[in-house]
Amino acid sequence: MISIGQTLKRFWLRQGISLLPGASESELAAFEAKHNVRLPEDLRDYLATVNGFDGSEHWMTDDEVITFMGLAEMKPLNDYWSPAVTDGDSYFVFADYSIAAHVFAIRLSKASLSKNDVVVVYDDRPLEVASSFSTFVDGSLKGRKCLVSPAA
Repeated sequence: MISIGQTLKRFWLRQGISLLPGASESELAAFEAKHNVRLPEDLRDYLATVNGFDGSEHWMTDDEVITFMGLAEMKPLNDYWSPAVTDGDSYFVFADYSIAAHVFAIRLSKASLSKNDVVVVYDDRPLEVASSFSTFVDGSLKGRKCLVSPAA
């Protein structure tokens, strides 16, 4: 079975997206220590395989106008988004839709969670769109517009 990181890498390379090389284990551990969280295995695999889009030349998006971020760009929702969101410090932004029209964030904590909710935020109310990073990716790859555009 192909990992989620490899699935995304293949998908994005077919779209001609420039990708960053995967994050090292020490970079992943440093992120976890800095934010006092534990990355779920599916998100860890994505970051270790493809550490986001390489936007060094210009703002890079996929065919759905989403930019997936690397570890260095991921931060708590309330550090990234305004207005502040209740419980926003427990969500970490991993993708941006149409240059901040809305963002996608995943709930992280120090303990392993049974589910790491993925939410879309386009005002001050996060809406759950998936129960995990894998579920979000699966839905986006299958073209479920409700995952990537709350109005759809």
